[in-house]
Amino acid sequence: MVKCVVVADDLTGANATGVLLKKYDLETASLLNMNNFDIKKFKEDAILYPTDTRKTSAKVAYDRVYKATKLM
Repeated sequence: MVKCVVVADDLTGANATGVLLKKYDLETASLLNMNNFDIKKFKEDAILYPTDTRKTSAKVAYDRVYKATKLM
């Protein structure tokens, strides 16, 4: 059952956070896209999702993060 969702600005940040969570014995899964996403299908403790927003405008970043969090 998912206990934690990390929405990061890039894949490196998401996976670095995943490594830290593993130190607390949490099982993690990194997602590369949200196509057909269903949180109920995950057995991991934490889901890591990079939005690839580091070099985007504030509007694009907001929209991507908003969309990702609405799916959770």
